[in-house]
Amino acid sequence: MFPPFPESEAKQECLLLIEQLEKSGCMDFCVEEEFRNPKFSLEYAKNNCGIMMGVLVCKIPDTNKKVVLKAFSGQYNSNWQIPGWVNPCFEVEKWQNEVNRADPKIKELTRKIEEFVNEEKLYGEDGKVLHQLRKERKLLSNESLKNIYSFYEFTCFDGSIETYKTLQEKFENDFLFPTGTGDCCAPKLLNHAYKKGLQPISLAEFFYGKEPASALKKHKTFYPPCNEKCGYVLPKMLGLEILYRDEDIIVVNKPSGILSVPGKGEDKFDCISTRVRKLLPDCIEQPSVHRLDMDTSGILVLGLTKESHRNLSIQFQDRKVEKKYQALLRGRLSDKTNETSGTIEFPMRVDLENRPYQIYDEEYGRMAITEWKLLEEFSLDKSFLQGEHQEDSLWRTRVEFTPITGRTHQLRLHSAHEKGLGIAIVGDRLYGKNFSDERLCLQAFYLKFTHPITNQIMEFTVPFEF
Repeated sequence: MFPPFPESEAKQECLLLIEQLEKSGCMDFCVEEEFRNPKFSLEYAKNNCGIMMGVLVCKIPDTNKKVVLKAFSGQYNSNWQIPGWVNPCFEVEKWQNEVNRADPKIKELTRKIEEFVNEEKLYGEDGKVLHQLRKERKLLSNESLKNIYSFYEFTCFDGSIETYKTLQEKFENDFLFPTGTGDCCAPKLLNHAYKKGLQPISLAEFFYGKEPASALKKHKTFYPPCNEKCGYVLPKMLGLEILYRDEDIIVVNKPSGILSVPGKGEDKFDCISTRVRKLLPDCIEQPSVHRLDMDTSGILVLGLTKESHRNLSIQFQDRKVEKKYQALLRGRLSDKTNETSGTIEFPMRVDLENRPYQIYDEEYGRMAITEWKLLEEFSLDKSFLQGEHQEDSLWRTRVEFTPITGRTHQLRLHSAHEKGLGIAIVGDRLYGKNFSDERLCLQAFYLKFTHPITNQIMEFTVPFEF
């Protein structure tokens, strides 16, 4: 993951932390040897297992005071809690009770499995028993992991609480998060800060101790939050999936269902630009330089300073920014045309009596231009047509759109209108059908522009979501 906050101040605190640790030789900074807890000895990290540590520098709102928080990843020498370090994102007693319940059964199954393997009872009836034992152990382990994950609570940027149950909703029912997800430094630190009402301003993490055989981590080396675990949790906690950030710009992956900029009314205040300002309070009042429809997902770049905002705005105005979208259409494009690519070009404007609906208008419309390319056509399984979907088409068409102009709802209208492709995008509630379990299948998956300060070419791509 890209570091969500500036790192410089937190890195200085990390170096001070390392000095304190090495001076005391103990994780709880007990200098007097007779009072040290041997479980907290720094020798464990040096000789047995290195560990990630992290520091989060926070401001106390409405004051000039700062608070420095520190955390270690996972457990340290079988300890979840050490004085002076933030707690994990769950109640340790509940975790321990579940481990006490499940571990003896799992260990007994493991013992039986090892007996079969050591005695080479791998085939015939013995092989069937071995397979069943392994299956039982896997089911029990997964059940225990699900129970443990039910204890986690992550306090988010807006004070709301995220759980693995809500995080699970975007995945298949049988999906399991990797073991240790939520136990890294960053989730622990942010959970504590947001729970206490603190404003995070700088975050840094480093590896300390015995280096793993894989050589993926180096002693006293700094690393950003990990993709494989933190990538599931941090975007929800921060309210943003950050693709890139520096002092001048931030690039985020906007989810479907959130506005790019504030709308009219208090209920439409929450949006990407508002969240950026909350995360980075020193940025300008309105950092947004372009927009995506609320129902469209994908890449947005925002300017954090007046200079960068002005430069990016001019790039968009002069059509020097390259944008590409992917859409999933409800139907079969080959039933409409034999072409596999082309350009859609016709004038459009807002329907004044039915805002924000856009219409084709030769007389008063503004020209809208979109290049398109067919990617694939495929058929869904018939079992998909259940409930309200019974009248739906089985065919889907995946296309790539490159907008040359940037009119409101341009891609949606160019897709659905008979002068365009003549097939609406899946989930389009304005220009097509929208079933209750669907989102708008339109994603801005590619963005290329010039950095407003360094003049470096910046290029971003996100994975397809549908």
